[in-house]
Amino acid sequence: MLLSLQIENYAIIKSLSIDFDKGFTVVTGETGAGKSILVGALGLILGQRAESAIFHDKSKKCFVEAQFDIKNIDLASFFKKYNLDYQENTFIRRETLPNGKSRAFVNDSPVTLQILKELTEKLIDIHSQHHYLLLQQHPFRLKVIDDFLGDNRFLGEYKKEYSEFKDIEDKYHSLQKKLNSERQEVSYWEYVINELENANLQPNEQEELENKIEFLSNATLIKTNLHEATAIMSENEVNVLEMLQKVARNCQQISSYNANIQNLESRLSSVITELKDISYELANLEDAVEVNPELIDRLRERLDIIFTFQQKHRLSSVQELLQLQEKMKEKVNRFLEEEEQLQEFEKELVSAKERVAKSAKLLSEQRKKVLPSLEKAILDKLLLLGMQKTTFNILLNETASFGELGIDEAVFLFSANPGSPAVEIEKVASGGEISRVMLAIKSVISESAFLPTVVFDEIDTGISGDTASRVGNLMRQIGTQRQLIVITHLPQIAAKGELHYYVYKEVEEKHTFTSIKKIEDKERIYEIAKMMSGKNVSAAALEAAQELIESRNVINFF
Repeated sequence: MLLSLQIENYAIIKSLSIDFDKGFTVVTGETGAGKSILVGALGLILGQRAESAIFHDKSKKCFVEAQFDIKNIDLASFFKKYNLDYQENTFIRRETLPNGKSRAFVNDSPVTLQILKELTEKLIDIHSQHHYLLLQQHPFRLKVIDDFLGDNRFLGEYKKEYSEFKDIEDKYHSLQKKLNSERQEVSYWEYVINELENANLQPNEQEELENKIEFLSNATLIKTNLHEATAIMSENEVNVLEMLQKVARNCQQISSYNANIQNLESRLSSVITELKDISYELANLEDAVEVNPELIDRLRERLDIIFTFQQKHRLSSVQELLQLQEKMKEKVNRFLEEEEQLQEFEKELVSAKERVAKSAKLLSEQRKKVLPSLEKAILDKLLLLGMQKTTFNILLNETASFGELGIDEAVFLFSANPGSPAVEIEKVASGGEISRVMLAIKSVISESAFLPTVVFDEIDTGISGDTASRVGNLMRQIGTQRQLIVITHLPQIAAKGELHYYVYKEVEEKHTFTSIKKIEDKERIYEIAKMMSGKNVSAAALEAAQELIESRNVINFF
C-alpha cells in the first residue's frame, strides 16, 4: 500500500507531500491544476524515463520519494535476491539531476531501473486515460488472461524455455552469419598457407642467403687474399713460420743460461703452434672458396622468392611470414572448429525448439481453460456498469512463431448492440465504452492478481450521468479490496471516495505552483457541488453534493 508521496522540483510542483490511506481515495481539481502531474511523478518511482522538461528549477535536482507498506506482500525473497535491506515500510526514491542523469534507491540502497521496475510492478498499477490504447496491444491482452489465470508457473516455465531457445538461436545465427562471411576468406587463407608451406621458409634464411651471396660475389678477392696470407705464413721461401722457428731454435740453444730466455722460448713454441693452426685453416678456407656464378644465381632466385612474399603480404622478414603462416593456420582451424560448433548449436536448437513448443502448448491450453470464466467475469462487471446488452469474447489464435509470451495472439471481440456482430474492440467501441471495458478488466484482474495499489488517472472520459454513478460504485467496490486512488472530473465518482484530495494552483512571487490539500466536510461538499454546476455554486448543487457524499456507502448497481 502506498503510504506517502513526496515530490520536489517536478514540473510546476515546487514541493509537496501527500499521505495516503487504505480504501478509495479521490483526487480532483481544475483542468490544468496538475492532477496528472502527480501520476507523472509517481511514474518516475515506477522506473519510467525521466525527461529534462520535468524540472521546475533546472538548476536543482528533481526528487520523488514514495513510502510503501509491504508487510502483507511476500517480497522478502526479492530483497534477498538483490541484497537489499528489507523493511515493512519501504522507501523508494528517484532523483534526476539537471544533466539528465537519474538515480534510484530502495531503502537508501542504489538500484538499477530494471530492479526498480521489477519491484514496483508488484506494488502498484497505474491506468491513465490513454491506456485504452493497451487494448490494441497484443502483450496487454495476453497479460489480462495470464493475470486472471493467476498461476504463473506455466508462463514462468515458458519464459525460461523461450529464453534458452532464443539464447541458442541467437548464438546459432550469429555464428552462422560469421562463418558465411568468412567462408570465402577461408579459401584465401588456405591458399596462403599452401603457398608458404611449399616455399618451405626457414628462420634466419634471408640473412644467411644475403651473407652467402655477398661472400660468393667476392669469391675471387677472398680467395686471392687467403692464398697470399697462406703463402706468407708457410709457403714462401721466406715465411713467417720458418723465421719464427729459427728464432725459437736460437732461444733454445741459450735457454739454459737464463730463465727469462727459457720462458721466451716456451712462449714462442706456443705461438708457432697457434700460427700453424691458422695457416692450416687459411689454406682450408682458400680451398673451400668456390667461384660459382650459377650458385649465386640460384641463391638470388631463392632470395627473390622471399622478397616477393614480403612485398605481397607487406611484411619485412621471414619471421613475419612464418608468423603469418601460423596465424592463417589458426584461423582455418578455428573456422573448422566453429563449423563443428555450429552443427552442435543446430542440434541444441532443435531440442530447445521442441521444449519451448511443448511449454507454449501447455501455456496455451491453460489460457484457453480460463477464457469462459474471464469472459463472464468481464461481462458481469460491464453489466454493473450499465452495459447489459454487451457481447464480449476472447479468441486465442496460434501465431507462426514463438514470442516472449508464447504462441498465442489474443483478440478481444466486442459489440455493444444486440444483433451486431462482435468485432475487434478497438474498431467499434466508443470512448465511454472503452473506459468502461478497461475499468471492468482492471476490476476483474485486481481481484485475481493481487496488487496492493491501483491508480486510475481520468479513465472516466466519455461517461456521465447514471453510467458515472455505476463507475463510482464499482470503484468503491474495488476500494474495499485494495487501495484505489482515482483522479477524476466526475462528481458521481468523487463523492464515492473515502478520502478526497484537491489539487490547485497558487502564485508565489510571480511563479505558479501546484499544491494539494485534503478536503473534508463543507469544503468537500463545495468542491463536488462546483464539479456539478461550475464556479457559480447554487444551493441546489450544494444539497445534491451532500446527498451524493452521504450515499457513498450505498453500492447499488440496479
